[in-house]
Amino acid sequence: MVSLAVKTQDEIETGRQKRSSIEGFHLAQEIGLLDQDLFILMREGTPPLQHRDQHHARKYHSYLWVFRKHDVRMLRKVQSSATPGK
Repeated sequence: MVSLAVKTQDEIETGRQKRSSIEGFHLAQEIGLLDQDLFILMREGTPPLQHRDQHHARKYHSYLWVFRKHDVRMLRKVQSSATPGK
């Protein structure tokens, strides 16, 4: 089994929320990876401020996704057993 760990953190880009964690999840699905596990990592201390006025929640956490590659043999077995008449 092949596993891939990806660390992401949502961010503010040009004043708008950017959900990098969701984008990463969808990209992994598009290339055929399954999510195996998800860890939420907490930051110690206060994140640095880039602007004087705060308009969004501070991001004190990031995500560590663990993905795995589909087992093609298992997929074929499940698909063939789900096909009527076989």
